[in-house]
Amino acid sequence: RPTLLRLVLCIRFTHFCTKQAPQCGQVLQALGVGVDLEQVLNQASNYELDYGVAVKFASLQKQSLVEFVNSFAITLAKGYQNGHYDYEFCDGAANWLFGFMTDEMFLSSNNNTLPSPAYDVYLAFDEGEYHHRGDPDDVVAEIKYTKPRISEILSGIHS
Repeated sequence: RPTLLRLVLCIRFTHFCTKQAPQCGQVLQALGVGVDLEQVLNQASNYELDYGVAVKFASLQKQSLVEFVNSFAITLAKGYQNGHYDYEFCDGAANWLFGFMTDEMFLSSNNNTLPSPAYDVYLAFDEGEYHHRGDPDDVVAEIKYTKPRISEILSGIHS
């Protein structure tokens, strides 16, 4: 369990990390401060996560970028399904994820493809953003489109 000093140092280095992404992981690792996926999701949801920091996080986790985005997406979807994260949080993080996956750096590392289930999770949250043509005015897009799609994605992963 991290000490209070470590948590304070982690918060102070968050700003440093967004400006000095290559050194971020090394500094945090040297201090014994682990950046976890929860922190990554929080920063992504607020559009504060620098792509370089995300790449470094994946590297420290010994994940390829595809493994990172899929882990990010599944953790987000599970958190939404179990009520840990609300729709707005998830939609923000999913939009960050889409930006990351469509960045040239990511695309060039993955043969210009968007991996599943990460892209599917993004689409599920995207469907909840707007009123769909043909739906009555009282339909809530999140409930009609996002919730069932997230359940479908997660059930396919567990089968």
